Amino acid sequence: MKIDRVTKHFGGLVAVNSVSFDISEGELLALVGPNGAGKTTLFNVITGVLKASSGNIFFNGKEITGKRTNQIARMGIGRTFQIVRPFGKMTVLENILVPLGKAFYTRLSVFSHSPHEKIFISKAMDLLKSAYLDDEANKMASYLPIGMQRRLEIARALALEPKLLLLDEPAAGLNEKESMQLKEYIEKINSSGVSILLIEHDMKFIMSISKRIVVLDHGSKIAEGTPSEIASNPRVIEAYLGRKHKKGDKSA
Repeated sequence: MKIDRVTKHFGGLVAVNSVSFDISEGELLALVGPNGAGKTTLFNVITGVLKASSGNIFFNGKEITGKRTNQIARMGIGRTFQIVRPFGKMTVLENILVPLGKAFYTRLSVFSHSPHEKIFISKAMDLLKSAYLDDEANKMASYLPIGMQRRLEIARALALEPKLLLLDEPAAGLNEKESMQLKEYIEKINSSGVSILLIEHDMKFIMSISKRIVVLDHGSKIAEGTPSEIASNPRVIEAYLGRKHKKGDKSA
């Protein structure tokens, strides 16, 4: 994917300001920044929830700028959200069966096929097993603890067979054990060939999982590099801690 000078403004507020970066095939790239930096807004522009004010987005050699969310999803881009949104009145298994039916929902074949056929149930169980949720298949999704719900949401996105997966703060609210399980799951997804763009505030989590990081602040890209480069970047330190915490400042 190529993000080329993408800008999004709401009236006089510039939420994303001419941001550019690439995501290579099979890469796991982290997008970080303080609250209000424009990270989720950029996700929404990429996935068609919001229209870019200017700039271009390319995926697999095709421009996707301005396309509808369903078109972008069918092209191979999946996502999760900051707030988990399982189909609470469905079982864990049914949550996966819904997106597996994408092949015929918009066709007349919907009258002769169902995502509850054995082949789809088998695929759904494989996805749940990969997410360490196969033992929870028949439970109501709303009853799962938050860590499991986050993995379920990722598994549901994977049912769309994306080439690129956008994860918006998947570790939020998780304890250390749940974060480790999530990390293993994300690494397993990435090793299967799925590219991942990850937003996360847990910098320990980010530093342990990503090879490259892009940093936003007030809508603009202020840094890009390896975890070690980002950790020692003065502009990043200033953005997160403020000027008074800069090394050598006696006013702190």
